[in-house]
Amino acid sequence: MGVRGAAIATVLSRALAGLYGVYLLFEGKKGIKLRAKNLVPDFEVQKKIIKLGTPSAAEQSIIALGMTFLMGIVSEFGTLAVAAYGIGNRILSVVMMPMRGLSMATTTMVGQTMGADNADRAEKIAWTSVGLTFGLMTALILITQFFPAQIISVFNNNPEVVKIGVAFLKIVGLSFGFLGVRIVIGGSFRGAGNTVAAMVLAVVALWGFRVPLARLLSEYFQFGTSGIWWGMFLSNFLSAIIGAVWFKRGKWKEEKAI
Repeated sequence: MGVRGAAIATVLSRALAGLYGVYLLFEGKKGIKLRAKNLVPDFEVQKKIIKLGTPSAAEQSIIALGMTFLMGIVSEFGTLAVAAYGIGNRILSVVMMPMRGLSMATTTMVGQTMGADNADRAEKIAWTSVGLTFGLMTALILITQFFPAQIISVFNNNPEVVKIGVAFLKIVGLSFGFLGVRIVIGGSFRGAGNTVAAMVLAVVALWGFRVPLARLLSEYFQFGTSGIWWGMFLSNFLSAIIGAVWFKRGKWKEEKAI
């Protein structure tokens, strides 16, 4: 069935996963037990959900648009550059899995602690997670610096693609720790109920730094694709610094628990 079959499989897998999730909620063995009466709309709760969720939804949409723009910049350097960028992004998505896992754990723990009216402990949890994430992600730099060609070759053995991909890993890989910091800081803001701050941080990282720097360095300064990779590096570094300073100011502690 080709592409059609892949599409059908995707829809079915998501539908089954969704149904299983609903089953677990009604079964009640995983911490939450739903009953039919719980499904009666509570407009006050819905209002709070929309207030918290809208910034996150907007964040994802804006990020998707920014990534499209970035792909447009990469595509100006040809199909080989696009191939290398695609491989680099796939590797980056794998690297980001532990970052996002730690971020979600931090969101949960910060949220629970803020709900217990213990903002100082919430801050300690956040910084502990930041340190753990930075250390773990920085350790991965060794792999990107010593074995970049071997990693890229697993996906594509075209010499030019490997060359461009190696540059991607060597440059962007240096910022893995900073990317982790920014993601965990964003998760900490969300846990505290400040989803607007998390959205602003992500949008600034992409639209304030990554996209304009990629364009500036690759074309104006004529660094080619390496300019795009350096733009990605700088966006991760600068947004991590901004996020850490913003979080350290502590205004998020004033957020009221729902």
